[in-house]
Amino acid sequence: MNKKTIIIVLVVSLLVAAFVLLPRAWSDQRNFSSLKKVTLQLKWLHQSQFAGFYAAAQEGFYKDEGLDVSIIPVGEDLSSQNVVSRVAKGEIEFGIAGAEQVIAARAKGEKVKAVAVIFQQSPVGLISKQKLGITSPRDLVGKSTGIWEGQDTQIVFRAMLNNAGVDYRKVREIPISFGISKFADEQIDTQMIYLINEGLEARSRGYAINTLYPEDFNVHFYGDTIVASDALIEKDPELVERFVRASLKGWNWSTAYVERAGTLSLAYDPSLQPTHEESMMRESLPFIFTGNGKIGSMASSTWQEIENILLKDKIITRSVPVGEIFTTTFLTS
Repeated sequence: MNKKTIIIVLVVSLLVAAFVLLPRAWSDQRNFSSLKKVTLQLKWLHQSQFAGFYAAAQEGFYKDEGLDVSIIPVGEDLSSQNVVSRVAKGEIEFGIAGAEQVIAARAKGEKVKAVAVIFQQSPVGLISKQKLGITSPRDLVGKSTGIWEGQDTQIVFRAMLNNAGVDYRKVREIPISFGISKFADEQIDTQMIYLINEGLEARSRGYAINTLYPEDFNVHFYGDTIVASDALIEKDPELVERFVRASLKGWNWSTAYVERAGTLSLAYDPSLQPTHEESMMRESLPFIFTGNGKIGSMASSTWQEIENILLKDKIITRSVPVGEIFTTTFLTS
């Protein structure tokens, strides 16, 4: 993390802390005769990556908005793309997905929209052991890289190489799932990972690693994004607004009270390690606060940039008007 990023994180965290310390009595709390039951499905298993949503539930922000939110993990297939499909079908009200999955779903005709972005920069990157001397994408030629095929890590990896003038076909992509066992056993030279999770694991094992950050090569992908269906947005925009408002309050709270927020995931999965969860929350901050906007914010230019990459790499085969991909309607409050 560079000095500029550290300063941004510290300044924004102080401002957020001042905000959440305001008495909740000042907030727009209304009396609801009953709570509306809704479901939020995550893009992965329970962990501190989703702390803000846990905070909204456990600190009462959803209840203040008249909501009883059930937070469930990704399905057994571990496919966050299927989470988006469930939202489109109306099986669940809200889902968490990567920006590329929202665009891919829309390109397939699934009527979903992004209503808020939590991670302004996707927390993925490429790690290698320092002894290999890999410090740029050009050093990857002839090397092997562990990739979870079809996931955001593969898309970002190829985009990073392309921007650096490297043909990704000159790097051996080795299919993997989650974890760093192949990296640890040196079955692969490098691995695309979630820096807030496997990156922590690699360091905890004592590995001296080099990291390539996609944003250093002008690859700017949004990370965790709240998704709702067009049908819900049209039928009950007030529900969407209430959910988004409460969720963003949860994230503001979590980024102000990092240590406490890092333990909230344990209520959903007691097998998680508290130290790892707290570290994950801290590691998330630079990807949430990038200096490009407050929590939730989105820009047409970034969505267009992501879509252009998906078209170039043939992840999608037709262009989608950016206005159909996202809406900032529910961020004004």
